[in-house]
Amino acid sequence: MTASVTHATQHGDHYHQVRAELARQSYEHTVFTLQLVKRAAAAVGRTLMRWAVAYERTAQERIMRELALSHPSLVAEIRAARSVAAAEAARRSPVMGMWE
Repeated sequence: MTASVTHATQHGDHYHQVRAELARQSYEHTVFTLQLVKRAAAAVGRTLMRWAVAYERTAQERIMRELALSHPSLVAEIRAARSVAAAEAARRSPVMGMWE
């Protein structure tokens, strides 16, 4: 009778060991999946933020363009400012220094 009790105990222990291993694997799989989801959500969030910034910039540029086109003196000032900025950028550019 002792052998049958020992055998039953070992079988029960094995069952619990298998269940514990399956639970551990399930937990690790869940953690891995959540990490993937977190990375994907972060990537989507960054993409949406870039899109929102670009959209806002485009909207502001459109508003400024419409405003400028309705005021000829403003258009002249913008062109002058752009010309000064371009000249300043060309003067500071290291590439321009190579050709001088």
